[in-house]
Parts: sequence; structure tokens; C-alpha cells
Amino acid sequence: MNKKSIVFVILISLFSISFFFFQYIKEFRADLVGAAYSTTKPANGHLWSEMECSSSLCLTGDSVGVGTFSPSQKLEVNGSGLFSGDVCNGGGKCLSSVFQTNVIAGTNPTCPSGQTAIMKAYNGTWYIASQPTTWTQVTCGIVMSSDGTPLLVNSQHSTGNCTNAGGTVVSGSGNNICRFNLSSCPSGWVQYLNWSTTIATAGNTPAYSCGGATCGACSINTGQHNWSNVARESKPNTMFFHWWQYGYGGAGALFCTCEHAHGFNSTCRKLDNPDYEWQGGYDNGDIYATFTQIGCY
Repeated sequence: MNKKSIVFVILISLFSISFFFFQYIKEFRADLVGAAYSTTKPANGHLWSEMECSSSLCLTGDSVGVGTFSPSQKLEVNGSGLFSGDVCNGGGKCLSSVFQTNVIAGTNPTCPSGQTAIMKAYNGTWYIASQPTTWTQVTCGIVMSSDGTPLLVNSQHSTGNCTNAGGTVVSGSGNNICRFNLSSCPSGWVQYLNWSTTIATAGNTPAYSCGGATCGACSINTGQHNWSNVARESKPNTMFFHWWQYGYGGAGALFCTCEHAHGFNSTCRKLDNPDYEWQGGYDNGDIYATFTQIGCY
């Protein structure tokens, strides 16, 4: 073989090696970046706006899909997830502080006071969307606030808010409420049902004279109650005057009615009849018992 033939064979060999090496690098790069964007640019032949997918992961310009080729959110996972740490939102609320849960077994078991049934199970099968009519387990939860303490009834404040505001967390009608030693709920709080403690309030109307007759003063007191779900006591602070000067069997009669219902004419006046009948009185509105404790949420 002459020198020209040898050089030709060498050149052909180098060309073949280069061609196959180039093809290998091309395929390797496609495997490397074909399922996702590279750190600097999209894979060859693709635009930034195009989706690139492998069998399990899809990336778009602003969304990630795991187990789905069409993520509808910034991150969409079609399947179960496993996290070694907590999961939190931008507001600082984390899954670890959303619920405190426990599972109770039995025949149609119920959750303790202050807890909510989250899921029920029958013979090992858990139901979320629809609840079974008969169940053998129930998952109960206490809804937690962003401060890591349970929420009070109606989810407006937490037990932590209660203690920080000077109140005491107590149970009222099966729910956690905040009891304040005040005559009204603090600003931003609302009374829960009628939970309260009251002391009696005294009212009175002075003596009343009309048509020559006089009724003495009325002393009026509301009732009171210890801590319970009882409406605040009230009474009309009124006195109704009614005098028959000559009538009522001929001897005349004077009636002085304390705590009379509202709506009467309190002006001293003589009625137009032969018995010289007089009416009048006082209507000073209502008096109410005083709150010393009040339950709020």
C-alpha cells in the first residue's frame, strides 16, 4: 500500500470516529435536556414558551407538573406526596398548625366536645366526599390558627388571642369561647349566645300624685344569674297610676302598679266619666342587669 492509500484510510477512519462521536453526544444531550429546560437555554429546536416533558415531569415557562402533562397551577402533582419537612404558604400558615387530629374507633363514634369530624371510615375504608351512614372510625380535628393555637367557635379568634386579651378559654354549648370579666366584649369580639354572669340592677320611680291622690315610690330590681347561657335580665322601670275618686263600688280605689308594661299614657289626666277617674304614671324605660362576665368569640 502506498503512502496516499494509507493517508486516505486514516482520514476515512477519523471521519467515521468523529461522526459516531457526534451522534453519541447529540443523543446524550437529548436525554439530558429533552425532559426539562437546561439551566441556560431550552433544548435544541424548542422555544422558551414550549412545554418539555418526560414520562413523569413537565415544565413550562412558569408551571411544573408531576405525573401530568398539563399542570393547571404553579405546581400540580398527580399522585401522593412525601415531605420530610412542613408545608407552609406565603402567609406563614403551615400544615402542622392547621389541624390537631386523633382517630376514635367504635360503633358510630363521635368527636369530643370542641372537635370536628374530618373523615369517617367503615371497616378500614375512609370516606371524604361522602359520609357513610354507619362507621367504625372517625378522624376528629381541632382547627388551628396561624399562631399555632386552636380556633374558638366561628373561627374569628384563637385561644391564644383570648389569653392575650386577658380572657379565659372555657367551654360554652360544646364550643370553645373566651370569657372576659367585663361588662361587654372587647372591640372586635362578639358575644356568643347568652353566655354571661350578671348582678341585679336596681331601679325606682318616685312618688306620683294625680287628681289629689298619691302613689308611693316603686322599688324595682332585675334578676341575676351565675355563669350560664341565660339571657340578660330586664324589667320595665315604670309605675302606672289609676284612681277612681268616687267609682269602683262607690268607695273609690287607688291602684299603683309598678313594672307596668310600656305603652300607657303617663300624663296625669281626668277621664271623661262621672266617676272622676284619673290616670297617669311614670315610664322611665327598662333597666337591665349588669354583666360581670361575658362569653365572646
